[in-house]
Amino acid sequence: MKFSLNSLKVSIAGARLSHLVQKDRMWDHGSMIEQVRTAFIYLKKAFLRNDPSAVKKCMTPECYKRISEEIQLKGSVITDADLLSVEIISVVPARNHHPDKFKALLRLKKTEEARLNDPVSFYKTNPLTEQEWLFVRDSNWWLLDEIRR
Repeated sequence: MKFSLNSLKVSIAGARLSHLVQKDRMWDHGSMIEQVRTAFIYLKKAFLRNDPSAVKKCMTPECYKRISEEIQLKGSVITDADLLSVEIISVVPARNHHPDKFKALLRLKKTEEARLNDPVSFYKTNPLTEQEWLFVRDSNWWLLDEIRR
């Protein structure tokens, strides 16, 4: 078995989730993964259509503002990528005035279409990329708050 920092983070987050889900169903691992996948699909559609309105319901106002600006600049790795996997790498229950949070690690791969359109750069650069997405809880829903590339 290959040891990595990410696999350690996934193990720790999984252990914490198993305790948190007993107190609150919002910490259900499968539901959290589905929320990440849904946000990815909405975000990809928003970039492809050049219309941020589709993602407004799945992100915080601050994140929506940043994504809207990025869509106007028409630049994102998401449009040329497919989602390979999602892993929960950090969970933080609410403390003081801060909401519940979780961080997901997304592994993306360049699409076949992107590879065919520009085969030279596809092989010169790494076709795999990772992003960390931070979600915060808003009552009974998880909202995307930040994307770290």
